[in-house]
Amino acid sequence: MEAVPVGILVSGGVDLSLVTAMAVRASSQVQTFSIFDLQRKQGFSIPMNVWLKGGPFGTLFDDVLRDPQCSFDAQTVNKLMRDQDKGHFNGECLFGLVMFELWRREYGISF
Repeated sequence: MEAVPVGILVSGGVDLSLVTAMAVRASSQVQTFSIFDLQRKQGFSIPMNVWLKGGPFGTLFDDVLRDPQCSFDAQTVNKLMRDQDKGHFNGECLFGLVMFELWRREYGISF
């Protein structure tokens, strides 16, 4: 580690304007992670639409939303499910419906 050159010392410490200028010059010569500095933090998305194409989530959604006790309109739910099967991205909507329906059943709420 190098010492601060005597020429930029001032009484009681270091002339910060010179140090700042040196730091700026040095940083411009080094590759920085400016991409990360400019973008806001983002969460990751859940691949709900992929999960619904098959496997346990698709089965769970079918079981919950097509149950005769489901509080949602059967025609609307069936349309959303059919559209999902055709490639439309209704995963988030269907997820919300399933969570609400499971919550409603858990707490014995009826309409």
